Parts: sequence; C-alpha cells; structure tokens
Amino acid sequence: MRLTTLILFALFFPLFLSGQSEDAKRYAEEYEKNIQKSQIDGIYIPKDMADAFIELDRLTSRENKVKFISLNEKEASRRLFFSLGRWITIKWQFYEGSRFSHYLKSAGLKHPDDMTFFVMIMYHRHLTKAPLDVKNLIDQLNDKTFFSEENKSDQ
Repeated sequence: MRLTTLILFALFFPLFLSGQSEDAKRYAEEYEKNIQKSQIDGIYIPKDMADAFIELDRLTSRENKVKFISLNEKEASRRLFFSLGRWITIKWQFYEGSRFSHYLKSAGLKHPDDMTFFVMIMYHRHLTKAPLDVKNLIDQLNDKTFFSEENKSDQ
C-alpha cells in the first residue's frame, strides 16, 4: 500500500507542478501586457500618483470630496475601503496588474490592499494639502503599523 501511494505520488506530482507553471506563465504574460496599457476594459489607468489625483478629482463630486475630507485620513480610508477602495482595486487592476499597480509596486507597496489604502490616504492628504510623506506611509503600510494601536495619531 505504501509503495503504491509512493508510485502514484511520483507519477502525478509533476503534472500538478506543470499546471502551476503554466498558470504562472499566463499570469506573467498578462501582467506584462497590462502594465503597458493606458486603458483596461474601457477604464483609464493612471500612470503615477499625480495622474491618479487628476483622475480621482475628475471622478469625484465636490460634495463627496467635502465628506471625504471631513474625516481624518485613517477613518476616511477605513470607511471607504469597501466602496471607493474596491472600485480602485478592481478598475485599476491591482490584482491582475496595470501600469498604476506596477508603479505602486515599484514604489515599494507589496499587496493590493496596501496599494488601495495608500491611494486613498494620499488622495486625502492631497485634498487637505497635508504633507504626503510617501516613504513613511509606505513603510507603515508594509509593516502593518499604520492602523495599529502604537500609531494612534489622527492625521
């Protein structure tokens, strides 16, 4: 019985691995295509943070901007994570890859959720004319300290 299990494992394990490598290869090919595009599925993809500010300004009503900045940046980004944040993540292709997600990865952000929080917090700071402090925010998001108890300051 043990020998049969070992033989079956030896026969089928390589098939499992080859399927994974094909998926990874397809993902990498799609990612490389996406990071070159200015539009994906009819949605404009910003090229950098300044371009994202312009696009968010265009898409957001004055009334919604006033509501957004009436909250501190932590509360605003938490409250809007599953609405504005999900729109940003999905439409700007943070999981599949886009020129904007590639830009954010190059800046040091590792996870799509961190990218989303980064964009919303940067936009809040942009609207309130607060210092952007990009490097510090990236470090805090990567270290998971931005929302932690140790970092309670309302910004």
